[in-house]
Amino acid sequence: PCPVSITKLVNVPPKPVLQARLSNACVDNPPVSGYAPFNAAFSNTTTNATAFTWFFGDGTQSTERDPRHLYQNPGTYKVILVATYGNGCQEQLEVGTIEVAPAFIPNVFTPNGDDVNDTFVQKFSCLPTELIIYNRWGKQVHQEKIYNQKWGGAGLSDGTYFYMLKDSEGNTAKGWVEIIR
Repeated sequence: PCPVSITKLVNVPPKPVLQARLSNACVDNPPVSGYAPFNAAFSNTTTNATAFTWFFGDGTQSTERDPRHLYQNPGTYKVILVATYGNGCQEQLEVGTIEVAPAFIPNVFTPNGDDVNDTFVQKFSCLPTELIIYNRWGKQVHQEKIYNQKWGGAGLSDGTYFYMLKDSEGNTAKGWVEIIR
């Protein structure tokens, strides 16, 4: 008998290296990803993939590489990224859990030095947010281009003031807040 050998080259595509994350989570309040409505931005640095499917945990999905997703309601959402490579092979990554809290802007704070409710703490946006405060005659009495949650009404008397908040995406909120010492 005569020995026979056959050589065949098989091209196996490399598996993707999955890397993705939420890129605009709350820095000042880490348990919370954002406040409803929260426009989440996702960053995807996955390599060796040809297509992506994002599952946002609220019944919706996207095929964009770096999607944004608007969470309208407070809740907990599990985000999954599926990367496709080769001839339809897929790998999956659990990106993480998104915690969307209800928005809340207080209408009273008590800067009396007891370390309880001493500053005006807005839960409107996790993005850089401008704060402008007006007195009851419409005169601007305080402004911070990037509000750090530490305004305690210094130099102002007790009473009602009006605020305007505007985050870096253009979302706005306005209302009144009362200072009681």
